[in-house]
Amino acid sequence: MISRIRIKNFKSIKEAEINPDAVNIIIGSNNSGKSNLLEALEYYSRSLTVPLDELFGPKPFSFLDILHKGSDKNKEGIEMDLTFRSFSEDTGLLDADSEVSHSYRINSVYNSGNFPEFRPVVAYEELISQYNHKNAENQDQILMRELGQNRDLKTEFIDMYYACRAIRKFQFVPKEIKRDREIDPLESNVPFLKYNGENLVNVLFAMRDNESEKFRKIIEDFKEIFPDVTGLSFTHLGDYRYAIEFTRKINGSNWNFMSPQISDGFAISLAILTLIHMNNSNRIVLIEEIENGLNPFTLGKLINKIIFNSKRHGTQFFITTHSPVILDSLSNFPELIFICEQKNGKSEYIPLTEKLKIFKDDYTPGESLVELWLDGMIGGL
Repeated sequence: MISRIRIKNFKSIKEAEINPDAVNIIIGSNNSGKSNLLEALEYYSRSLTVPLDELFGPKPFSFLDILHKGSDKNKEGIEMDLTFRSFSEDTGLLDADSEVSHSYRINSVYNSGNFPEFRPVVAYEELISQYNHKNAENQDQILMRELGQNRDLKTEFIDMYYACRAIRKFQFVPKEIKRDREIDPLESNVPFLKYNGENLVNVLFAMRDNESEKFRKIIEDFKEIFPDVTGLSFTHLGDYRYAIEFTRKINGSNWNFMSPQISDGFAISLAILTLIHMNNSNRIVLIEEIENGLNPFTLGKLINKIIFNSKRHGTQFFITTHSPVILDSLSNFPELIFICEQKNGKSEYIPLTEKLKIFKDDYTPGESLVELWLDGMIGGL
């Protein structure tokens, strides 16, 4: 689990440092930079996955497009510095002795007489643990990626490497979730859930046969949120195509609905619950505007499921939202909320607990935070 993040010169983030919890809710006004925190974590993940020359692309993904607009391209680079601790399911705690950190700075340098005109270079990089300290300068590749791919990482860095490589950002699209999909019944691996949820039927089909206990928990959680649901199965549509089918108890009778017939909220809820229980493959999860398509009751239930399962399995969530419902449901957990504010083109991520100190005697712990939010006193909507 990531215990500290420091970012410099990434999009609207000139310099920011946060100490995240297991669940991290980022609120703030439009265009304040909420999504850029998630994108920075995606960027870090990608830097451990692909060669350096693939980390950037053409506009709007080039180095200069990603570099903070107020930075000097000749003197400054994009910097990432993450500290990570392993989670023990036996104790339900982070292991302080397992703490490792990884930092680097990527510069864009003039490639004299060659194409491309500018190329990315790792100006410096450090891997630090209580047992080892490794650093490098002016490299063509991210050292941690190279060591990981060559299976040459020191043991204490392996957990961080695999957890961070698998960081994914999700923004579910109901019409994609609800379509039937082609499935090979002989496939034995549970695939990664795609960013928009389009392969949810493939994931659940594989979980049913290969991770049956997780599949059962997903269905149980879904029934808890939607009590009239009595079952979930898969309908074979011919060839290799399948669709999800729900059974609901209505007026004492069982009615069946295939996924194209269900509501958007039904589809998104099932996708989020699936993601919550995929803790072996998605250990650090980013969700953009989780409230889209969900009513307040369902949203509150899902947030509670996320908090419960993150503490139980050590899955870490970073979630952006504009929903007062989420803030209200977290009145007893203000430490899980960060307020994103942008000043002079620089995004900051301020712990809500720091903001609440301003109100001193006017705020009682556990008091609803919604009015403060709606009044614009603790971050814009």
